[in-house]
Amino acid sequence: MIRGLHDGIEMKELFGSPVNTNMSLDDGLSSLRYIEALKDAIGDGPPYCSGVVTPSDFQLYYATDGKDARRIDLSKATDDDLQELAQACTPATFGRNNEDVLDESYRKAGKLDTSDFAANFFPLSCEDIVCVLREHLLEGHDTNRSIKTELYKLNIYGPGSFFKAHKDTPRAENMFGSLVVVYPTPHEGGALILRHRGKKWEFDSGKILATQNEPRLSYIAFYADVEHEVTTVTSGYRITLTYDLYFTDPDPAEETRGPSIIRRPISKDPRESEFRNVLERSLDDPDFMPDGGTLGFGLKYQYPVKDGMNKILDVPINSVSRALRCLRGSDAMVMNVAKELSLKASLHILYAYDGDDSVVMMEDFLPLSGWPLDRDVSGHLIGIGGSLTNEKSLLRNGRLELRRPSWETYSTIKWVTDMTKFNGFQDPYVAYGDSGEGTLGLLYGNMVLIVHVGPYRRRQWPSRKKGT
Repeated sequence: MIRGLHDGIEMKELFGSPVNTNMSLDDGLSSLRYIEALKDAIGDGPPYCSGVVTPSDFQLYYATDGKDARRIDLSKATDDDLQELAQACTPATFGRNNEDVLDESYRKAGKLDTSDFAANFFPLSCEDIVCVLREHLLEGHDTNRSIKTELYKLNIYGPGSFFKAHKDTPRAENMFGSLVVVYPTPHEGGALILRHRGKKWEFDSGKILATQNEPRLSYIAFYADVEHEVTTVTSGYRITLTYDLYFTDPDPAEETRGPSIIRRPISKDPRESEFRNVLERSLDDPDFMPDGGTLGFGLKYQYPVKDGMNKILDVPINSVSRALRCLRGSDAMVMNVAKELSLKASLHILYAYDGDDSVVMMEDFLPLSGWPLDRDVSGHLIGIGGSLTNEKSLLRNGRLELRRPSWETYSTIKWVTDMTKFNGFQDPYVAYGDSGEGTLGLLYGNMVLIVHVGPYRRRQWPSRKKGT
C-alpha cells in the first residue's frame, strides 16, 4: 500500500470511503498523491505468458534432401528417433543487421524450415493457449483487436546446444511477439531466460514437462522486444516449434477461417480496472489538477516508427502513427482508459539539443533533414508547432533525461511513469547562423504517451453522474 506524504495518511484513506473532508492539502500535494497512486495501479507485469497443454497428438512429419517423408511421435520417441531427426536438420542461423548469420559460437542448434516438416498442432485452436494469450499477453488492447500466428521454424537443441542473449528481429511491422512450443522429449538444461527492464525470468521446459503425469506441450509467448537466451542443453533433446505473433486488421473473410483469429479477451486485466478506478477518482477530485494540465507516461515497450524513406534525401521518415497501431501491455491500457474517460491521449515527441536545456514537445517527429534549422533550435521547433515545456533536459550517454522538478512546481507535464530508453533517439542536424555557415549538432528525443486533463469544472465522461 502506498503511504501519503503528510502525517502518514494512507492512499486507502484518500481514495476510500469516507474521505476525510477536513484534510488541508494544497493542490500540488494532492495531485502528487493521485499521480503516485496511478503509477502504482499501472504495475509492472511480466512481458510473457506460459503454460502447458495436451494436444490431440504429438506426431511430426519431416523430409529433407528429396528423401521420403518420415513420421515421429514426440511423446514416446527413442534416442535413435531423435538422433535421426537431429541429423535431418541444418545448422540454425539467427538475424543480425537484417541478415541471416551462421555463427555456432553464438547459436548452436539445428532447424527445419516450414517446407520440410508438418505438425498437427495449431496454437489458436487450443482453448487453453487462447485464454492465456487473451488474459495475460493482450492486456489493455482494444477488445476487437485480432491476432494471427504464423509457424516459423522447428528447432532442435541437443547436448551442448545453446543460443546467447538476443532479441527477435520482427519480420513485419505488425509482428509483436513470439510463441515457443516445446515437445515432451526429456532434456536437461535449455532453459529460456528472459530479461526486460532490469528484471529476469526463467522458463525451464525440461523441468516443467518432467513434472507432468502425462505427455504434454509446454509453451511460452513473449513480446518481440524482450531479450532472451537459451542456456546450454546438458542432456537429451529440446525440440521446439516457434510461431510469430501478428496483429491483424479486421477482415470479414477471416470469420470463416476457424480459430486462427482471437477476437475478444475473455476478461480484462485487473490492473486496467484498478487504473481506471484511480483515474476516475482523481478526475472527480477538485484538488487534482483543478486548472487542467498534462500527464506524461514513459512507454514501457519499444515500438517501430519508421514509415518509409525520403526519396530525395534517402533518410527515414518517422511517424508516431506506426507506433499507435501496435501499442501493447500497460501502454495500451493507459491509452484505452484515457479514451474511455473522454481524455485526449496521444503519442508525442520530446526534443532537446546539445546547445540548450530546453525541452520542446511536438505531436510528431520532425523531418530533420528536410528543415533548415537556425541556431535558435528551440525557437524553431516552437515556430513549426512545438510547445515549450517547463522541463529541463539532461543529456546523458546520448539520451534525453529530465531534471525532475520538485513536487510543488507546476510543470507542463506531470509524470506518472518516467521516460524509458526504449524509444529514445538522437538525430543530427545542421544549424545555420547569420553568416550562413553550418554547424553540426544533435537533437535528442524520446517518444512518450501524453494525456491531457481539462479543468475540473469541464471534466466529463460517459459514466460520470450528472451533477458532479
